[in-house]
Amino acid sequence: MKRFWVCSSALSFGVLLAMASLHAQAPPSISNSYVPVDVPNSIVGFQSQVDELVRVGKTHDQSTWNVALGTFALPNAATWFEGNFSSQHVAQLSQDYPKVRDGHLGHISWVLGHNVDATGFAIKVEPSEMPAPPSDAASNPFSPVPSFPSLSRIFA
Repeated sequence: MKRFWVCSSALSFGVLLAMASLHAQAPPSISNSYVPVDVPNSIVGFQSQVDELVRVGKTHDQSTWNVALGTFALPNAATWFEGNFSSQHVAQLSQDYPKVRDGHLGHISWVLGHNVDATGFAIKVEPSEMPAPPSDAASNPFSPVPSFPSLSRIFA
């Protein structure tokens, strides 16, 4: 019994040593060599980051995708919020950020996962217009208005 244990231990050690040797000699894969670059905090920087994510999505390499998608998260959100928002909002933004980030990254993953192989697929980054304040939106002709005179008094 002791001989069996010694032989099996030696054999296990030999197999582990051989596997480690093979692993050490394997060339690095794309996912291990993918290094995201810093992008400027601008529309042009964001567009380059989105273009890179689309390029990586077309490779269908999950580990590279995870690294590239991770570049959309703020590395130090609280510091970024402090530098870009008034101090009264930093605590709430920092608290809300993980949930919003996860939802955003999930949406990006879904959009690219369903569209990245479509011919000519691209995402264009551009600034959006600020919506009108709610008080100005009331004059919108598309706002619902009650059609019965008796209901109009209730909603007036």
